[in-house]
Amino acid sequence: MTTADTIFRGLFIAHFTALTVIRIYYKLKAGIFREPLFSKKEDVFFIAFRAVLGVPLLFATAHVCFFPHTLRIFILDLPLSLRTAGVLVGGASLGILAWVHKELGSNFTTSIFVRPGSRFVRTGPYRLMRHPMYLAYFMLFIAAFLMSGSWVLGISGTGIILMLMTLRLKREEENLIAGFGEEYFRYRETTPRFLPLPRSVRKSRKNLVPLGKASAGQSVSRGKA
Repeated sequence: MTTADTIFRGLFIAHFTALTVIRIYYKLKAGIFREPLFSKKEDVFFIAFRAVLGVPLLFATAHVCFFPHTLRIFILDLPLSLRTAGVLVGGASLGILAWVHKELGSNFTTSIFVRPGSRFVRTGPYRLMRHPMYLAYFMLFIAAFLMSGSWVLGISGTGIILMLMTLRLKREEENLIAGFGEEYFRYRETTPRFLPLPRSVRKSRKNLVPLGKASAGQSVSRGKA
């Protein structure tokens, strides 16, 4: 390993240490530290998919952190510019995650189901996009790949988050409409999923959303799945 490899390995570890601290702190603050990793109400497919890709993800993370001198077949030799970009993207993703957790407060949960007594949050990053946490994790896994060069980590990590951002997100939004009704429906119609829109576009979209459409156009139950 070169000096650059050692530096980026240290930055990789620092990023995931910061992620762990953020998650533990806000889980304790929200009172969900003992919440199970997978909800029993989750679809079996989603649980199985995450479990299958979770194994190589854990292996790749341990490989980068603890024995990077071995199994170099799993490491790509990326240029310094890309690895530096990974550090910047990773730092931005952690900033977004901390911001998201701060705004969610006691509403934070790892489940896709709306907890009783939860309030609808649309402040902070939620003013700009509906799912900033998913975006932040996607950025973090891209950054982890660029910093480490581990293609196993890159494929497994982005594979999990892309599944969450597509298939699982559909179920999550159904639950949010069921939990918050018209309020969330109008929010969904005026706010993009992941990428912020210019303020002028957001204002014009708000003016186009008719009232009452959620109850007329949605067949989702207001009870939890």
